[in-house]
Amino acid sequence: MAAATAYNYFSSKDHILAEVLWRRMQSAPHLVDLSRPLPERVAETVRTMGFGTADSPGVVDACTTALLGDGPDVKQVRARIGGEIYRRLDAALGPDADPSVLRILQITYTGAILSAGMGHLRFADVPDLLAEAATLLSGEKP
Repeated sequence: MAAATAYNYFSSKDHILAEVLWRRMQSAPHLVDLSRPLPERVAETVRTMGFGTADSPGVVDACTTALLGDGPDVKQVRARIGGEIYRRLDAALGPDADPSVLRILQITYTGAILSAGMGHLRFADVPDLLAEAATLLSGEKP
């Protein structure tokens, strides 16, 4: 596709990359088995969100960086992704979850993704980090 054609649909390179991540996230399954221990549910949910897959880490790095863009279209995609992260973590925690645990896990997850995008953490380590956080926050054993 020619660059000129792409810009008929997207406002910027950051918008294109943010949409790539959004579509990747949307195409990933997000069923939760509530019979599994909480840390496992959280880790599996994080694995299915499209960040940090081993098949194309460079693409995920670029897309994560693009999400920090300040264009209005990028902000809309970022809001959709944030909402989806919230919904998926909420589902992983289950119906009786403490709302404060959900908020803290969401912030922990977005902070971990930002740290991974900056090269301070491997994307592959994020699921285990969130499982550990879920364990600490809930008091549940792994």
